[in-house]
Amino acid sequence: MNGKDKISKINLPTSFQAEGVNVFLIHNDTLTLVDAGQNVKGAWDAFTAQLKSLGYQVKDIQQIILTHSHVDHTGLVHYFDHDVKLIGHPSSERWLHPTSSFLEQHDFFFQDFFHQIGVPPHIAQPYLAYKHRQVVSNAQRSLDIYVEEGAEIPGLPQWMALHTIGHAQGHLSLFHRQDKILIGGDVLLPHISPNPIIEPPLHRGEEREKPQLQMNETLRRLLSFSIQRVLPGHGEDILNPNELIQHRLERQHERAMQVREWLMEELMTIFEVCQRLFPKSYQSTFGFTLFETVGQIDYLLSHQFITEEQIKSGLNMEGAW
Repeated sequence: MNGKDKISKINLPTSFQAEGVNVFLIHNDTLTLVDAGQNVKGAWDAFTAQLKSLGYQVKDIQQIILTHSHVDHTGLVHYFDHDVKLIGHPSSERWLHPTSSFLEQHDFFFQDFFHQIGVPPHIAQPYLAYKHRQVVSNAQRSLDIYVEEGAEIPGLPQWMALHTIGHAQGHLSLFHRQDKILIGGDVLLPHISPNPIIEPPLHRGEEREKPQLQMNETLRRLLSFSIQRVLPGHGEDILNPNELIQHRLERQHERAMQVREWLMEELMTIFEVCQRLFPKSYQSTFGFTLFETVGQIDYLLSHQFITEEQIKSGLNMEGAW
């Protein structure tokens, strides 16, 4: 890279992916860590060992920037002293420092949502309990500095924050204006499409966001930045980002149109579509498969490819010509 900036990748183990999670060290006058891995066995030792091989100690890190609030990107934050500044998007705050009112709203939202889309109680209730525990266990601390779209990153004058919404409502990516490098978190991954994870609205009763539509818009917007290289949260560097973005958008459309074909033949709830899409994994990876399904339904509805109707047991979907 030009100037003082240099980036080092540190790969850490996670419980989710065999390839682990990437965190990045930006060498500058302000030594900056981007993301903090997952708090699993061996992760902290791996981090400190790789940090030492780069010539640093933990005490040298001055700030941590979180691309988003998911557990595999925030888990080691609590190992750092509070004088290490924690930076992220304001929408990540409620996940990093959940209040009792947010936890209540969170549970209420998902109970109601799962009922609407036809998820049976014997599947919904254990997942809700797991999701509640995950939010509580992921609690770290409040952010010290909020960063939003277009802002310069504190201590890193060449870097700009992009609000790359979709995988999380508070997802940030860091863009180096001169070198056209994007530290992208989970906005673009080399081998899989990031999951369009549903979150409760900011206030009870408001309409939920539609993350698949947000993600598609984010990817289209990234095409305008002439990005040369993406440093993703998982996997190897992406050297053909525009080509991959186009492929992701096309594949998502193809999956959605497959769902539409099914709905042209029969009326189905969203949960029934999920079972059809993921017959072998909808129970073992319930959240991910359901959110993926809801994303395809949101896409089809937004283009008026299908219609929905509310009946006593929940929402039913059918194809539209």
